[in-house]
Amino acid sequence: MEISMLSRKDTWALAWLFSMVALLFSPAWLSLRTYFWGDLTYLHTAWKGLPAELLMRGQIPLWNPYNYLGMPLAANLQSGVFFPGSLAFYFFPFPWAVKIYLLAHFFAAGLFAFLWLRSLGFTRCAAVASSLVMALGGVFLSHLPFLNHIGCLAFFPALMLFSGSTIPLALAMAVMFLDGYPTIWAGAIVSAWLVSQLIHSEQGGLRPAAAHTMIFLKAGLLALGLSGCLLLPGVELAKLSERTKGLAPAIKTLYSFSLSDWRQFVGPLLTAPGQFSPQLFWWKTCYMGMCGFVCALVGAWRIDGRLRYGLLAYAAITLFLTLGNNHPYSLWAWNNLALLGFIRYPGNLLYLLIPPILLWTAAGLNGRRWAAVFCVVISAELTVYGMAAQPSVRHSAFSEKGVLVRYLQQELDGHRYLISPRALEWHRGAGRDFEDAFLDWKQRLYGVTNAVYHLQAVGNFGEPLIPRNAYAFMDMLYSASGLGAVAPFLPWADAVLLMTKDSFSGGPFRYAGEKLWHLYRLPAPSFRARYWERKLPLDFSAWTQDGGPPSLKVSTPWEFQAPRPDIFIVEGTASRPGWVSAAQVFFPGWKVWLNGERVSMEPAMGAFLQVAVPSGRIRLLFRYEPWSWRLGVLLTLLCLGGVAAWGYLELDRF
Repeated sequence: MEISMLSRKDTWALAWLFSMVALLFSPAWLSLRTYFWGDLTYLHTAWKGLPAELLMRGQIPLWNPYNYLGMPLAANLQSGVFFPGSLAFYFFPFPWAVKIYLLAHFFAAGLFAFLWLRSLGFTRCAAVASSLVMALGGVFLSHLPFLNHIGCLAFFPALMLFSGSTIPLALAMAVMFLDGYPTIWAGAIVSAWLVSQLIHSEQGGLRPAAAHTMIFLKAGLLALGLSGCLLLPGVELAKLSERTKGLAPAIKTLYSFSLSDWRQFVGPLLTAPGQFSPQLFWWKTCYMGMCGFVCALVGAWRIDGRLRYGLLAYAAITLFLTLGNNHPYSLWAWNNLALLGFIRYPGNLLYLLIPPILLWTAAGLNGRRWAAVFCVVISAELTVYGMAAQPSVRHSAFSEKGVLVRYLQQELDGHRYLISPRALEWHRGAGRDFEDAFLDWKQRLYGVTNAVYHLQAVGNFGEPLIPRNAYAFMDMLYSASGLGAVAPFLPWADAVLLMTKDSFSGGPFRYAGEKLWHLYRLPAPSFRARYWERKLPLDFSAWTQDGGPPSLKVSTPWEFQAPRPDIFIVEGTASRPGWVSAAQVFFPGWKVWLNGERVSMEPAMGAFLQVAVPSGRIRLLFRYEPWSWRLGVLLTLLCLGGVAAWGYLELDRF
């Protein structure tokens, strides 16, 4: 069935699908509340909010000066700066944008699932019932706190819908990549290709299957070109980040399934007491609902031939991998298979079951006279489960700064702060009251939430791609034994405040009181830029030699200004030729002009940068202009031009 040949009854089915998705989110819309749990609070507020703010100012969001001593912003994959779904965050406040984003993408997921199943010849009721299991079920809904997951998975069925046409398939792949979660993107493409292969080999043998493989290859290459504006900067950041080493085994298998967790596929009613919690156990909130599960069981055996056994084998392998550290053979696979080394958590692989679930549910209802009744029952059951699945918070809570933020905005004056690792790992929360827990997390500046308040931090947590040199400096601070060992390094990062969970006495710090955390201030003034008569060491060896870094007493502070996140200016007078260092992360893409003339720079002390200067009055202008961004944008524009030309020729045929 062609998409262009959808009947009026099909549009009514889609209207029912949209109404059910709208009903799912109606409590948040009608009560002027919004979702906030987990990553929504301590990651996505900054990932979405900071680029939106810069774009509204007319600035390209290339650099983030607020987290991890500074890091690329547009290259940060999960910010999704160029993802079309991020437009909601550019025009609406964050609480409203979250709801718009979720409503649009949950409906899109069901829409593409419906169109795909109808194109395979399934009846209308079977297709809409299966798409409801996709859009309202726990396999998709469990990803609600992770906007990157939602944005990518919403287009997962589109890959199978467009598996026979290169250009539409490439566009779907490109949109998914721009969402910024490459592991789910790659897994979804492999899954869509495999399921499409099973379907086409069943229908027409090896030749159609081979033809569709070529379509996927060509579409994949075109998609990478279309997403070049994110691909090239993202690859550069990934190459220079700590993540290239892969994840530690204990971390990557942290959220694993057990055999007893598989009961959650049926629904919350069969779950052990205390185990059904979308907030705490999000990775295993995978319900299909009792009605949907029964339909899928029937459909698994109604599908004939190689497709039946192929889907069963595919699902069995996926379920085996989700066991992670709860099964010795699955743990062996996670520890020894290279491709699993960059996947975070076995529970994140459950999305791979979406294609078989869609096919099985539709097959179980296909041609049944009572399919419409099951469609209504599935809608009701999944809506009841989902409406209460995620906690919400009042809109105004997102704009409440709290005592700590107000203090830092007044006292930092453009300098940085350091939050101790014990503070980062201490999630106190507020008992069972999720709204109080939200306020506590947000106002304590967990994750990267400091960015939305323009507060600059030396150390954060939650960001997957961190420049390796910045991470090494942060790790060195967090490995130090006691406040006294940390103190000599903080001026190098222009950090004037230290935030800790517990109070301490003695040492070089001056106690500044308790504002959610215990605050300690360095007594000496801090400066972002300094003049040295000698060149600083290039690497980290100087941090450990002779018991610490070079003395700052032999340097001279210079004036530092940062009119924009991607520009800063250093000015001063050099008594003789020497070097000027800045407490800015040394990263490819930074360029410097000395009194209007382009010069080169070098790393300093591993993490920072330095520039050779002559004697006299000096003005250094630093600007972040990465080649990866320029080349990536050019590649995207060229590919978009090619797609536009193809579209024009296609329209001209009609």
